[in-house]
Amino acid sequence: MNADALQLLGTLYAQRMQHAESLIYFNQSLAINPNQATVLNNLGNVYSDQKMYELALECFDKAIKLQHNYSQAWHNKGNVYFEVQEYLKAMDCYQLAIQFNPNDSQNFNHLGNAQQKLSMYDEALKSYQIAIKLNPSNPEVFNNQGALYQRLSQFELALLSFNQAIQLHNGNAQAHYNRGLVLKELNRIQEAVDSFCFAIEIKPDYFEAYNNLANVLKDENDWERAFTLYSKVIEMKPDFAQAYYNRGIILQEFNELDQAVLNYEVALSLESDYADAHLNLGLVCLMLQNYAKGWSHYDWRFKSERFSTKSFESIRPQWNASIENPSPKRLLIWSEQGVGDELMFCSLLSEFVSQLENTSVQVQVDERLLPLMRRSINNVEFISKDQKLSDHNFDEQMPLGHLAACVRPSLESFSRQKPSFLLPDVIKTERLIAQLRPQLGLEKISEQDHQDHQDHRLIGISWRSSAPKNGKQRSLTLQELATSLHSPRVRLISLQYGDVRDEIETCYKKTGIQIEEVTSVDNFFNLDGLASLMHVCDEIVSVDNATVHLSASLGLRTKVLLPFHPDWRWGLSTSKSVWYPSVELFRQNVPGDWLSVLLDLENSLKIEVQL
Repeated sequence: MNADALQLLGTLYAQRMQHAESLIYFNQSLAINPNQATVLNNLGNVYSDQKMYELALECFDKAIKLQHNYSQAWHNKGNVYFEVQEYLKAMDCYQLAIQFNPNDSQNFNHLGNAQQKLSMYDEALKSYQIAIKLNPSNPEVFNNQGALYQRLSQFELALLSFNQAIQLHNGNAQAHYNRGLVLKELNRIQEAVDSFCFAIEIKPDYFEAYNNLANVLKDENDWERAFTLYSKVIEMKPDFAQAYYNRGIILQEFNELDQAVLNYEVALSLESDYADAHLNLGLVCLMLQNYAKGWSHYDWRFKSERFSTKSFESIRPQWNASIENPSPKRLLIWSEQGVGDELMFCSLLSEFVSQLENTSVQVQVDERLLPLMRRSINNVEFISKDQKLSDHNFDEQMPLGHLAACVRPSLESFSRQKPSFLLPDVIKTERLIAQLRPQLGLEKISEQDHQDHQDHRLIGISWRSSAPKNGKQRSLTLQELATSLHSPRVRLISLQYGDVRDEIETCYKKTGIQIEEVTSVDNFFNLDGLASLMHVCDEIVSVDNATVHLSASLGLRTKVLLPFHPDWRWGLSTSKSVWYPSVELFRQNVPGDWLSVLLDLENSLKIEVQL
């Protein structure tokens, strides 16, 4: 056989993906004539398909040495660099391919891919647009352009691109899959489900499509179907950490915590730096009151994209208590998460600071908490979390939540938790008492006896959470709560933040129950005034929101109404809180069942006040 015939055989076997045979014939052809640029290029492609990238690069380099303007060899060399994530070198190769063949759409298409990887988004978009102009019938370019728009959160433009890719080639599973991701972002849920299903129909082993279909169903609370799909993904790809993580979320939601732990641990065995899995494992362990393990995984929270607070940027090191790392001279404790978390972690401050030697401590908190904190805790300088600080202001720093790992390493350590740590403004409290006498029609109420006065019991209430993730599950209606608490000898005072006038009016029209609003106190912005208002009350009844943490930090009798899957800090089944001795917990036994919770609450109040 001559060299040309051997090359033809090698090409035929390569097209059939019979790599071993194609290698034999290409090498035999080159043995006869080693100066065949085309054969070297084809041989390089076979090596590349087999992920033998060094051999592939050698072949492309030989082809280019024989024919420097060989555009296809430059292009294929760029593809190898792209595969090994050397995107700058890939970009250089694609640009040379374009120099020698400016009319090849794929040169610009793949250049755009490299530019996108290098975050050169404007340049990538221009490359895709040139590729489309050169060949408007190439679905791959539209799919890549859509991925760029998707990365830039330009979802409508991304959707247009994916639709064009599908119109050109309806059997493109990746385009249907990408379209589903964008539709999910646009909250077009059923269309997203349909797109993922199309992708799976085209490519039955498309485990990413199964996984994201399950994600959509999970977000829609279709837990059973989502769990089944995650399990199917694991069958298809047992080393896919994300599926174990997502299955753990569902188990966690239904309080199957031991099983959730197993799934998170498998995810971490597959992907040791999986921050979301570390965080969720930490939260489950904390709920199970395994604090040593819980805090170690909770430390990953700032590496998780779904965590609400970004890590504090500073050149100063983070302080950790150890013999090798003594107390710094100046320590900054920086704020994280919301007001409720700040209050809970600040309950540990006095104990923590007492263990430091010759250290000045600055603590960042929400500005609304400053009056309360400065009045209540000594030996600490409180500053607003919005205040900009220079690294020259402190020697070391740490997040507020790290206090817990320092002083609450075990369940036994919570025996040191104080009944309260916040002090209300006495003058503000007296003024509110004077204001409420005529407003509530009470003949007698004073700072000394209002909490023991049984003729008229004052209950502060809050019924709604604005938590972005699960605020809806934590909330109930004012009418439901007011009806359960109503009695001729009970006065209800709104502690709910936000504008609730319409809710209060609607509740009165439907039930005849009057909810008092103290308009002189803004329950959202004036937390110092809210603390005084709470002190006027005999008791606080609230769903899980910041109101609870403020009330409990004041040491006030507080009843907390919890959903079936509560926040980690409340534990799984107890009626008492390790964080707040004055808190009593009322839990759903079935997801969404507030009726049984309100019945338990009603019975508890009857026993207390003998209504």
